[in-house]
Amino acid sequence: MFGHRSPSTNHLVVVVLTIAVATGAQAQLNRVAEVKIDGNNNISTAVIQEVLAIKVGDEFAEEDVQADVAAVKEMGYFSAVTADHTRRHDGVVVVFHVTENALVTKVSIEGNKELSSEKILEKVELKPGRVLHSGTVEKDVARIEEFYRSEGYLGRVVDVDIKGGEFVYHVQEAVIEDIQIEGLKKTRPLVVTREMKSRPGQVFNAKLLGRDLNKIFNLNIFEDVTWDQRPGAEVGKVIVTVQVKEKRTGMAAVGIGFSSRSELVGFADLDEVNFRGRGQKAALRMEFGDRKSWATSFFEPWMDQKHTSAGIELFDKLIYREPTGVFGGGLNSNSVFEERRKGGRLSFGRPKSDTVSYTVRLKNEKVSFKNTQLAGVTLPFGDTSGHVSSLTFGVAHDTRDILMDPSTGGRESLELESANSLLGGQDTFLKWELDVRRYYPVAPKAVVAGRLQAGVTSGALPAYEQYFVGGAETIRGFNVDREYGKNMIVANVEYRHRFQKNFQGVAFVDYGGAYGGPPDRTDWASFDALLGYGLGIRVKTPLGPIRLDLGFSKDGSRTHFSIGQMF
Repeated sequence: MFGHRSPSTNHLVVVVLTIAVATGAQAQLNRVAEVKIDGNNNISTAVIQEVLAIKVGDEFAEEDVQADVAAVKEMGYFSAVTADHTRRHDGVVVVFHVTENALVTKVSIEGNKELSSEKILEKVELKPGRVLHSGTVEKDVARIEEFYRSEGYLGRVVDVDIKGGEFVYHVQEAVIEDIQIEGLKKTRPLVVTREMKSRPGQVFNAKLLGRDLNKIFNLNIFEDVTWDQRPGAEVGKVIVTVQVKEKRTGMAAVGIGFSSRSELVGFADLDEVNFRGRGQKAALRMEFGDRKSWATSFFEPWMDQKHTSAGIELFDKLIYREPTGVFGGGLNSNSVFEERRKGGRLSFGRPKSDTVSYTVRLKNEKVSFKNTQLAGVTLPFGDTSGHVSSLTFGVAHDTRDILMDPSTGGRESLELESANSLLGGQDTFLKWELDVRRYYPVAPKAVVAGRLQAGVTSGALPAYEQYFVGGAETIRGFNVDREYGKNMIVANVEYRHRFQKNFQGVAFVDYGGAYGGPPDRTDWASFDALLGYGLGIRVKTPLGPIRLDLGFSKDGSRTHFSIGQMF
């Protein structure tokens, strides 16, 4: 009886087994057996498959396939992406059909004049030999326009021409239609426009315009200079407006008082740096009473279209060299003298470029040099007088931004002065002078400035042509003309911090001296440097920038008052 199975039970087992086998086969047929890519020629199958979520062995779902279609499209290399599937004995075969974008064969730029095609093409992502990526053209358009802006231009891509695999970016560079000057009352428009390299008809460049505005501001006849732009009458053209605010350029002063030598002195000053509204400079200074002196000068900045400048100065002036200070120290009677100079100077200048200029200067002076202090005291080099006629040649390289108060750039100048009897004088000597200045912005309101001056002479240098070192313009903390000699070297370093628009604080160190003095001053025969240091303030006033420094040295302390920056 045991082991006997009825026919109905056997049929049940067969049915169950059949259902299980069928279910397993059905499940296998619904799994992904293979994933294929069709239509790609330049983009590898492996690269495409990296973005696919569907994998062999996964359960097939139509929504997963469509998600992968979207993922392939987002790669950006295909103009069309579709997918289909077929079933076979081992499962589902999924095929993605792609149509690649054009293969880039050539990229070029047209319409550009100011920027070379080579430099522009360095900025674009589109390169020959690559499949076009959707969005690349739009991004390249933005890159090209940003490159133009970074170089100061207004350039825009007006069209992209696509022929097969060749791409042409058509660029339009904005041109200046007109330049208008606003705010002029006294000054003639030519005084402004002749300083500008920017001209109507030229391609607009903001950097060049910025340099133009610096030149205009450096005329020292405007409080402020700004610019603006607006669209011109035609597409691709702009109108530039230069806005200026004139400042007071003339000064007249009359006074009377007593000098430090107990002399009754009257004076009259006339000074105009925008004479007749032409940017010319004219000045007259007179002293009368116990001290009689006068000087007059005129300067024409533009004699011709080549920017030749000319200046003339006539004078009969008296200079007292007194080594005195406000704090400490008294007169050193051995070095107190008066210097009277009668004559004139004629100078010419011409720029070679925006940063390099040449000058030539003719000087003709009769000079008397004598002691006027205590009886029986003579100058170390004796009372002397003479007649100097010299010709000076100079070259300068100037990259400063604002001449009155630079924050960047520098200036280097070299001059050779030759005096001889052929020019009508009685003294014969040579002077070489070097002046190097640098300005480094170290913070938004701080600048480190440095200057190196050196002078070397040869020949029979008269006493009144020696170098004098000490005081507000050379080494602070010492009396004026603390040292004198045939040669000179002076270095100055300043840290300038602007606290307000019209107020600046300064810390300084000065080092140097004059040497090769008179024969009986053996202590000055060789270089013996002086060191000064201290603090100062600069205050901008309607009369000009005021400079007040308190200097310290081995001689004690001195206050120094002057006009404008030291350098």
